[in-house]
Amino acid sequence: MEPKRPIVVVGGGLAGIAAAVDLGRAGEKVILLERRRALGGRASSFWDPKEEKLVDSCQHVLLGCCHELRALLRTLGSDTQVAWRDRFVMWAPDGGGTVASLGPVSWLPAPLCFLPSFLVFPCMSWRERWAVLRGLAAAARARGTALEALEEISFEKWLSDQRQPPRAITRFWEPVIVSALNESIGRASARAALFVIQGSFLGTREDARFGVPAAPLLDLYGAVAMERLAALGVDVRLGAAAVSVRGAGEAGFHIALETGAIEARGIVIATPFETWPKMLASLGIGAPDLEHSPIVGAHFFFGPEVAAPAGELALVERTAQWIFDRYAATRREEDRGHLAIVVSAARALVDRPREEIEAALLADIEEAVPAARGKRPRRVVVVKERAATFSAAPGAERHRPAPATAVPGLVLAGDAVATGWPATMESAVRSGLLAARTLLEALAAAASRRAAGAATRVDYP
Repeated sequence: MEPKRPIVVVGGGLAGIAAAVDLGRAGEKVILLERRRALGGRASSFWDPKEEKLVDSCQHVLLGCCHELRALLRTLGSDTQVAWRDRFVMWAPDGGGTVASLGPVSWLPAPLCFLPSFLVFPCMSWRERWAVLRGLAAAARARGTALEALEEISFEKWLSDQRQPPRAITRFWEPVIVSALNESIGRASARAALFVIQGSFLGTREDARFGVPAAPLLDLYGAVAMERLAALGVDVRLGAAAVSVRGAGEAGFHIALETGAIEARGIVIATPFETWPKMLASLGIGAPDLEHSPIVGAHFFFGPEVAAPAGELALVERTAQWIFDRYAATRREEDRGHLAIVVSAARALVDRPREEIEAALLADIEEAVPAARGKRPRRVVVVKERAATFSAAPGAERHRPAPATAVPGLVLAGDAVATGWPATMESAVRSGLLAARTLLEALAAAASRRAAGAATRVDYP
């Protein structure tokens, strides 16, 4: 009897890892192809020979409400490598700089647990704080069909309808939403923005926490994923780029690699959506009509005496949106003085020369981090990710594909797949799980049809 052909997962980012883990747990023979030399996809690190350590391409965070992502971390055994924060610390340019925080209290149920910190939040007036609370109440009421109807308008329009003052927008709504969606409030759909608000500020106290990786992303996802997948019997092949996919149905699939080929009975495509048209040209599957939104990250390496207040700071009304003190999360001596900067929805920044980006971000660091004033970083690394995520623009949900395709045995994964979540690591993981389960159901149904056909066949003499 011919051995059963494997299921192939193309792409070793979080979506591909999640799909391969789920398929491996189901007892399937799985091959995972990743064109790079490490797993993790956009949640990646690179070796910096001058600093002699792994440096993340861009600083990532995860929210407590990212339940499937957290479950995957537990499966991989790296959940202990996350430093969790209970408060959202903000820097505002008031009187030389004001540091304030928002966070829940233990003696009130969610979402009322945030009320005390809003009442004493110094970065906004009483009128602005009351406006934010009114906005949160309106966000809480937007559920079900009412929330879905907000897909067609921008979050900026929704904020205007809720009569939110300008400073309430720049000092609360904008820092939260731009970072979570990687999109400006003028370009992001109200549905996507309120989905984030409901999951964090209007969820449980646990959901509202945010986590900072306490290890390089390669260690958090890549290396441990290799070990866990191997334990499940998954054949992980690094440096294996899928060039094209042909075939479908009972005949299965022929996957052409840069060197060699693989025959598969089912396939999960977990690569960025812009790669689909070329790889799947013979199957008639194109890319969804989605735009990209860029991120600019930067790493400033100062002396060990430079540390950011509170470890992580959200900046308002500045170019830099977040400053992360890597030592505050990792407690590794080699990370002292390493400040990671993130600018989401960075259309105004991504095409500027690196020297200009460095100068603009350094000016923000000197304002917000007293220990950095008068100091020069020994080195700066700027990372531009032009296709960081898809844009959660009004109407984008209509263009996000389901995991199942018109091609039997082929399913799609990745944060652009319709998971209900915006372009986040949580969406990527959920898409991988959806893809794996959709494929298993389709293959089981096909096997049942074959068995039923064989049982009803009549052999004539």
